[in-house]
Amino acid sequence: MISTLVTGVLFVAMTTQLPTGYEGANWGMSVEELTSQYEVHKAAPGSEYSYADHTETDPNVYVRITRDKTRIEYYFFEGLLYKIYVIYDRQKSSADFYQDLIVKTRKEYGPAQSHYQERVFGLLVFHVKWDDGKSTLDLRSGAGYIYEVYIDKVAERKKASQIRKKKIKEKSI
Repeated sequence: MISTLVTGVLFVAMTTQLPTGYEGANWGMSVEELTSQYEVHKAAPGSEYSYADHTETDPNVYVRITRDKTRIEYYFFEGLLYKIYVIYDRQKSSADFYQDLIVKTRKEYGPAQSHYQERVFGLLVFHVKWDDGKSTLDLRSGAGYIYEVYIDKVAERKKASQIRKKKIKEKSI
């Protein structure tokens, strides 16, 4: 009886699919579709609407700021949405808020596939990641902020492949 229950719980946890976007913005959506749903602003380095992922290659990013001052950044590749950052206001960015977010996400999607920390531009960033092969959900805490990062795995792999090919081509010139 107990083994059946455990097997059932594991099966449900393993088959739970991660979101394919955030709040109505879904993978493969165009900028035009996004702007028909939300007031967004094109991000540009050094402007009021900059973006969080400074490692992004050839960024095409649009930013929305909610009433509660949560920033939502929409990243496009080949004109289609493939990554979303949800960045909470510094006032919400506490260790307790981060732990509550992890607990809530575990309840919804089961155990995370990985936990790790890394240094980004000299700052320590903690990661708790879920991955279902199609999407990744990465809860991050660092640099005074808490981030939920949603990623379309297929588009991410395609973009990474194009970047590698471009670098190889540049080296051969």
